[in-house]
Amino acid sequence: MKTLTTTMAALVFLLATALGYAQAAKALPSEIDLRAAYCIPYAQYIVSLMDSAYREYEWLPAEPLEEVRAVLRRLQLYLLPRLPHLEMLGVLTAQTRAKEDIASLKAYAERCRAKCNLQDKLYSERKPSQQSCFEKCQGTHPANAQMKACSDLGWLPY
Repeated sequence: MKTLTTTMAALVFLLATALGYAQAAKALPSEIDLRAAYCIPYAQYIVSLMDSAYREYEWLPAEPLEEVRAVLRRLQLYLLPRLPHLEMLGVLTAQTRAKEDIASLKAYAERCRAKCNLQDKLYSERKPSQQSCFEKCQGTHPANAQMKACSDLGWLPY
């Protein structure tokens, strides 16, 4: 009986060890992984804004929208294959932070629109001083630096 118990304990230990090796620990996301995870929701937001503008104003040139779509695609092509190998908490936190920053930026933009008297005015109807006021006001939002890094992907390895 003692031999059977010892044998069973050894088998349980070997099985647990084998399962532990079979489920290799996932890597923590790198700074680049986290930045890509942050930038994907931001790029998706910009694409959706531009899509709605292009539906309303068909005369707009398509190149800027295609450039943002290319940025989004490059971010996704970098991050998506890495996801199965990464601990997801950091990635999800970065995406949540981006969504919070986007919501904050939207609210801030509304305050800037009111401050610069741009309520319900089309871009073509704005005075240059109003547009300048809006851009200056919006440029002071704290998340702008992080979001600016999302359009210049020089930090991606490929």
